[in-house]
Amino acid sequence: NNQISNKKDCILFIPSGDIQELNYMINFANEFAKRNKNIEIIIRFHPIISNQDKRKFKLNSQNIKISFSTLKEDCKLSKWLVYSSSTAVYEGISFNCIPIRLNCNLASDLSDPLWQINSNLIHKISTHDELKEFINFSKMHDIYNANSPLMKELFFQVRRLRSNLNLYLLNKE
Repeated sequence: NNQISNKKDCILFIPSGDIQELNYMINFANEFAKRNKNIEIIIRFHPIISNQDKRKFKLNSQNIKISFSTLKEDCKLSKWLVYSSSTAVYEGISFNCIPIRLNCNLASDLSDPLWQINSNLIHKISTHDELKEFINFSKMHDIYNANSPLMKELFFQVRRLRSNLNLYLLNKE
Protein backbone atom coordinates (compact mmCIF):
# COMPACT_ATOMS: atom_id res chain seq x y z
CA ASN A 1 0.00 0.00 0.00
CA ASN A 2 1.62 3.27 -1.15
CA GLN A 3 -0.13 5.34 1.48
CA ILE A 4 1.84 3.50 4.14
CA SER A 5 5.22 3.31 2.41
CA ASN A 6 5.27 7.10 1.82
CA LYS A 7 4.93 7.84 5.51
CA LYS A 8 7.87 9.39 7.32
CA ASP A 9 8.90 9.15 10.95
CA CYS A 10 6.56 12.03 11.57
CA ILE A 11 4.19 12.83 14.42
CA LEU A 12 1.16 14.97 13.71
CA PHE A 13 -0.15 16.92 16.71
CA ILE A 14 -3.82 17.93 16.43
CA PRO A 15 -4.88 20.16 19.31
CA SER A 16 -8.53 21.14 19.55
CA GLY A 17 -9.65 24.77 19.38
CA ASP A 18 -9.27 25.04 23.16
CA ILE A 19 -6.44 27.53 23.82
CA GLN A 20 -5.21 25.78 26.99
CA GLU A 21 -4.98 22.45 25.16
CA LEU A 22 -3.29 24.15 22.21
CA ASN A 23 -0.65 25.78 24.42
CA TYR A 24 -0.03 22.54 26.30
CA MET A 25 0.41 20.56 23.06
CA ILE A 26 2.71 23.15 21.49
CA ASN A 27 4.94 23.19 24.58
CA PHE A 28 4.92 19.39 24.68
CA ALA A 29 5.73 19.11 20.95
CA ASN A 30 8.49 21.76 21.17
CA GLU A 31 10.18 19.95 24.03
CA PHE A 32 9.82 16.55 22.32
CA ALA A 33 11.27 17.95 19.07
CA LYS A 34 14.31 19.34 20.93
CA ARG A 35 15.02 15.94 22.48
CA ASN A 36 14.31 13.85 19.34
CA LYS A 37 15.88 15.52 16.31
CA ASN A 38 15.39 12.43 14.12
CA ILE A 39 11.59 12.64 14.26
CA GLU A 40 9.64 15.21 12.28
CA ILE A 41 6.78 16.96 14.01
CA ILE A 42 3.86 18.75 12.42
CA ILE A 43 1.43 20.82 14.45
CA ARG A 44 -1.95 21.13 12.79
CA PHE A 45 -4.11 23.85 14.28
CA HIS A 46 -7.87 23.61 14.64
CA PRO A 47 -9.60 25.63 11.86
CA ILE A 48 -10.82 28.11 14.50
CA ILE A 49 -7.21 29.38 14.84
CA SER A 50 -6.33 31.94 12.16
CA ASN A 51 -3.13 31.81 10.09
CA GLN A 52 -2.13 35.10 11.72
CA ASP A 53 -2.50 33.53 15.18
CA LYS A 54 -0.60 30.40 14.06
CA ARG A 55 2.45 32.52 13.27
CA LYS A 56 2.58 33.86 16.85
CA PHE A 57 3.70 30.48 18.19
CA LYS A 58 7.44 29.99 18.58
CA LEU A 59 8.99 26.71 17.50
CA ASN A 60 12.30 25.73 19.08
CA SER A 61 13.70 23.18 16.67
CA GLN A 62 14.38 22.48 12.98
CA ASN A 63 12.33 19.26 13.04
CA ILE A 64 9.03 20.91 14.04
CA LYS A 65 6.73 22.95 11.82
CA ILE A 66 3.26 24.40 11.73
CA SER A 67 1.03 22.99 9.01
CA PHE A 68 -0.59 25.13 6.36
CA SER A 69 -1.62 21.99 4.41
CA THR A 70 -4.86 20.03 4.49
CA LEU A 71 -5.56 17.49 7.20
CA LYS A 72 -5.46 14.77 4.53
CA GLU A 73 -1.97 15.84 3.35
CA ASP A 74 -0.67 15.93 6.93
CA CYS A 75 -2.12 12.50 7.70
CA LYS A 76 -0.63 10.96 4.57
CA LEU A 77 2.86 12.04 5.74
CA SER A 78 2.54 11.04 9.39
CA LYS A 79 2.79 7.65 11.07
CA TRP A 80 1.55 8.87 14.45
CA LEU A 81 -1.13 11.32 15.49
CA VAL A 82 -1.14 12.91 18.95
CA TYR A 83 -4.56 14.13 20.06
CA SER A 84 -6.43 14.94 23.23
CA SER A 85 -9.99 15.98 22.42
CA SER A 86 -9.94 16.72 18.67
CA THR A 87 -12.31 14.67 16.51
CA ALA A 88 -9.84 15.08 13.62
CA VAL A 89 -8.37 11.88 15.08
CA TYR A 90 -11.06 9.97 13.12
CA GLU A 91 -9.71 11.35 9.86
CA GLY A 92 -6.16 10.54 10.93
CA ILE A 93 -7.04 6.91 11.57
CA SER A 94 -8.74 6.67 8.18
CA PHE A 95 -5.32 7.60 6.70
CA ASN A 96 -3.55 4.95 8.80
CA CYS A 97 -2.11 7.20 11.49
CA ILE A 98 -1.67 5.53 14.85
CA PRO A 99 -3.55 7.57 17.48
CA ILE A 100 -1.72 8.56 20.66
CA ARG A 101 -3.81 10.20 23.37
CA LEU A 102 -1.96 12.95 25.24
CA ASN A 103 -3.11 13.59 28.79
CA CYS A 104 -2.88 17.39 29.18
CA ASN A 105 -4.15 17.60 32.78
CA LEU A 106 -6.97 19.84 31.56
CA ALA A 107 -10.76 19.64 31.51
CA SER A 108 -10.55 18.69 27.81
CA ASP A 109 -9.00 15.36 28.90
CA LEU A 110 -12.51 14.28 29.87
CA SER A 111 -13.69 14.28 26.26
CA ASP A 112 -11.83 11.56 24.34
CA PRO A 113 -13.45 11.21 20.89
CA LEU A 114 -12.29 7.56 20.82
CA TRP A 115 -13.72 6.58 24.21
CA GLN A 116 -15.99 3.96 22.58
CA ILE A 117 -13.17 2.33 20.62
CA ASN A 118 -11.49 -0.70 22.13
CA SER A 119 -8.06 -1.07 20.54
CA ASN A 120 -4.56 -1.89 21.76
CA LEU A 121 -3.32 0.59 19.17
CA ILE A 122 -4.69 3.61 21.01
CA HIS A 123 -1.88 4.45 23.36
CA LYS A 124 -2.24 6.95 26.21
CA ILE A 125 0.75 9.06 27.23
CA SER A 126 1.56 11.83 29.70
CA THR A 127 5.32 12.30 29.23
CA HIS A 128 7.93 12.72 26.50
CA ASP A 129 9.54 9.43 27.53
CA GLU A 130 6.25 7.56 27.13
CA LEU A 131 5.82 9.02 23.64
CA LYS A 132 9.38 8.05 22.67
CA GLU A 133 8.93 4.52 24.06
CA PHE A 134 5.71 3.99 22.13
CA ILE A 135 7.21 5.30 18.89
CA ASN A 136 10.19 2.96 19.27
CA PHE A 137 7.85 0.06 20.09
CA SER A 138 5.61 0.74 17.07
CA LYS A 139 8.61 1.00 14.73
CA MET A 140 10.15 -2.19 16.11
CA HIS A 141 6.89 -4.11 15.65
CA ASP A 142 5.87 -2.38 12.39
CA ILE A 143 2.36 -1.74 13.75
CA TYR A 144 1.68 1.21 11.46
CA ASN A 145 1.42 -1.29 8.61
CA ALA A 146 -2.15 -0.97 7.26
CA ASN A 147 -2.35 -4.75 6.89
CA SER A 148 -1.62 -5.47 10.53
CA PRO A 149 -4.60 -7.03 12.34
CA LEU A 150 -4.49 -4.28 14.98
CA MET A 151 -4.65 -1.51 12.36
CA LYS A 152 -7.45 -3.24 10.43
CA GLU A 153 -9.52 -3.69 13.61
CA LEU A 154 -9.02 -0.05 14.67
CA PHE A 155 -9.92 1.18 11.19
CA PHE A 156 -13.07 -0.99 11.18
CA GLN A 157 -14.20 0.24 14.61
CA VAL A 158 -13.64 3.89 13.72
CA ARG A 159 -15.46 3.51 10.40
CA ARG A 160 -18.39 1.88 12.19
CA LEU A 161 -18.46 4.59 14.87
CA ARG A 162 -18.30 7.38 12.27
CA SER A 163 -21.13 5.88 10.22
CA ASN A 164 -23.25 5.55 13.39
CA LEU A 165 -22.53 9.18 14.27
CA ASN A 166 -23.45 10.34 10.77
CA LEU A 167 -26.71 8.38 10.81
CA TYR A 168 -27.53 9.83 14.20
CA LEU A 169 -26.97 13.37 12.91
CA LEU A 170 -29.10 12.72 9.82
CA ASN A 171 -31.92 11.30 11.92
CA LYS A 172 -31.90 14.38 14.15
CA GLU A 173 -32.71 16.80 11.32
